[in-house]
Amino acid sequence: MVFLNKMITESTAFRLSKKKILAIYFFPYIITCLFAFMLVYNKARLYALMLLKENSLVENLTFIAFFLSFLYSIKLVRKIKAKTHSKIYKLIIGFMAIVFFFIAMEEIAWGQQFFNFETPENFKKINAQDELTLHNINGLQGESEIFRLAFGLAGLVGLFLNKNRVLSPIAFPFMLSSYLLVIISISVFDVYDDFYPVSSNISIGVQRLSELIEMLIGFTALLYILLLIRKIQPVEKHS
Repeated sequence: MVFLNKMITESTAFRLSKKKILAIYFFPYIITCLFAFMLVYNKARLYALMLLKENSLVENLTFIAFFLSFLYSIKLVRKIKAKTHSKIYKLIIGFMAIVFFFIAMEEIAWGQQFFNFETPENFKKINAQDELTLHNINGLQGESEIFRLAFGLAGLVGLFLNKNRVLSPIAFPFMLSSYLLVIISISVFDVYDDFYPVSSNISIGVQRLSELIEMLIGFTALLYILLLIRKIQPVEKHS
């Protein structure tokens, strides 16, 4: 109840109605349950697999979300006025912008998926998918759940920053905590399954959902940056 109250009180800081906050909060639960149901239900499984496969709608949305996160991060850095701790905020958001750009480009193999250029021979030798990507090189291929879990845990740390006087202006909003819960839960299971395999059907289902989790990570990043922009704008107008 206390957590729900904290989430609702964010309506003032981010200038959002309670209905919009609740819609944002429940979205990851709804979309994850929907895809899980589609994967289990025989008549809908094919559609789910089509949406979740490489270079499909879900992966393209992931790229768009991260690329927009990069662009809006740059915008946010420019909006942060010179005031106490502003350099810290700019460094953190600037670093995030670089990370978002890197992930966005990795999603499309640095343009290879759009322009169909050949993979350099040096990359072919070390890349499990013969693509111009770093996350598919030998040693990292198949370990992406670690990065998904790391993102979720980083967001969890960001939640606790709401109690930090210096960093609270860029703390992670409570309304996005549902995204972290879904991301961390499925990623933890995925990591656990690597060491202690469970039911093969469950394992395959969780692996299928990995593309959806990556999309949710992209949405989380984009929503976080957009919410910070909304939070900062009113301060600028009255300064």
